[in-house]
Amino acid sequence: KYQNSHIAGNALGLYLSASFTRLHSLADVDYILPVPSHRLRFLVRGFNQAEILAKHLASAHRIVDLTSIKRHKYTKPQAKSSYEQRQRQMHHVFKQKRAITAKHLLIVDDVYTTGATLKALTECIQSFSGNHIDRISVLTLCHA
Repeated sequence: KYQNSHIAGNALGLYLSASFTRLHSLADVDYILPVPSHRLRFLVRGFNQAEILAKHLASAHRIVDLTSIKRHKYTKPQAKSSYEQRQRQMHHVFKQKRAITAKHLLIVDDVYTTGATLKALTECIQSFSGNHIDRISVLTLCHA
């Protein structure tokens, strides 16, 4: 993701998609939300890895939402932060603009390290009063 390589993202997306079809607990997913990246990070990288992965999981029965939630606060790359710094800097990073209605929402991210990003995103989703979501699951490519 750091060398502006879409080839790796697409190959990993195909791998994740093949694994996804074997996970029976995710068979009823009807709504996919990739973890949003900040616009400045997007400009530097040229893409959002989580979005590429999520698009590989899309089908006629699943919505891939790229607009309801934005990452409105820029944070430095998490890889260079301690556990405590990650938790602190992710506070109120996301802002929801539109309600989400889903029986089974799947949040997609490329890497899970401390859970700070996913915690911040799920807190944002849970605090938005207009949402109607029965269940939330998380799918990541790897755990670091």
